[in-house]
Amino acid sequence: MGPANQAWLANPTLFLGWISILIPGNKWWWCLRVGICLTALAMSASFLFAKTAVISEALVPSEIISHGFSYWLWLASMTAAFIAAFLKDPSPAKLR
Repeated sequence: MGPANQAWLANPTLFLGWISILIPGNKWWWCLRVGICLTALAMSASFLFAKTAVISEALVPSEIISHGFSYWLWLASMTAAFIAAFLKDPSPAKLR
């Protein structure tokens, strides 16, 4: 699986990261959510190393000339999720 194909898996991984950020947990859960968000960030950044990508239904690879604003915005959202996961308090939720 090339870097361009691997980058497609970043979106579902990011979605799992968002869900994990919303769920309170202990230190183990903190490590898991940071790992999920870091994996999503690494998958999205792997697109920087791709030379070609399939962009049509014909499955013919096209050369990547540049990365536009939307790619950098997508990468920034992955970075924001990673920072949010990292800064989330790892202490268990207090029951009342």
